[in-house]
Amino acid sequence: MASDNTYNWGIIGCGLISFDFTNALKKSERCKVVACGARQLEKSKNFAKQFDIPIYNAYDNYDAVSNDPNVDIVYIGTIHPSHYKSVVNALNNGKHVLCEKPIGMNASETSEMIEAARKNNRFLMEGMWTRFFPAYRKARELIQNGEIGDIIHYYGDFGVLMPSAKDVPRLW
Repeated sequence: MASDNTYNWGIIGCGLISFDFTNALKKSERCKVVACGARQLEKSKNFAKQFDIPIYNAYDNYDAVSNDPNVDIVYIGTIHPSHYKSVVNALNNGKHVLCEKPIGMNASETSEMIEAARKNNRFLMEGMWTRFFPAYRKARELIQNGEIGDIIHYYGDFGVLMPSAKDVPRLW
C-alpha cells in the first residue's frame, strides 16, 4: 500500500470502460493510478498520458500490471473471456481485484477465482454497481428488519435504452 490512506491501482485493459472507471477513481484522494496495461503498447502509453501514469508503467501486456510491485489493487476492464486469467494472476501476485462483470465465464471459473482470493487472503469483487444503489440498500434493510415478511420469490430485471451502433462505434 502506498501509505496508510492511499491505494495504488493498476488498470488492466485500456478501453472505454477502463477510461470511465479511471476517471471516477481519480476523484478519490485515497486512490492513485500507477500502472496500466493493454495488448498494444501504444494504447497503454496513450492511456497513461491521459491519466498522468508514469510512462514506464504503461505495459504492453496484462500480466505486467499484476507483477508491478507498486500496485496494490488491480481493476480488470477487459472483455470477459480474459477475466479468469487476469484475476487469478493478480490474486496470485498478492493484488486485490475489482473485475468488471461478468467476473467469469461460468461457475467453475468463478469458484476458482474465489478460491484464489481466499488462498491469497485478498479482496475480490465483481463490479456490480447496482449493488450499491440506495434502493437496493433500502430493500435489504426492509428484508433484514422483517418489515415486508418472508421472501418467497424474487424476480428482478434491469434494462437501459441503448443508442444504435451507428451512434456509438464501440457497439457491434
